[in-house]
Amino acid sequence: MSTVAEPRPATWRIRRSGRALWARWTAATTVGEAIGFAVPAAVGAVAYALGVPDPASVLLAAVAGAGEGAILGAAQALVLREEIPAFPRRR
Repeated sequence: MSTVAEPRPATWRIRRSGRALWARWTAATTVGEAIGFAVPAAVGAVAYALGVPDPASVLLAAVAGAGEGAILGAAQALVLREEIPAFPRRR
């Protein structure tokens, strides 16, 4: 078994590095999280206003949290697919 890591293929090279990439990544993550967090916040507020029972509220919160994660992941993927040409666009 070899302990030497194989180099990444040339197609996985990052176009930008350092501060430019970090700034884009941070901005995308911040915007994605802000928009994404609105989903569980709105779901929680509506559930509370409608008097949804606690067990159902927990289920709603979990589903809304998945929505938040999807939005955050999409925002981060937008940066990666521009910075790494071989980054898969679909999974």
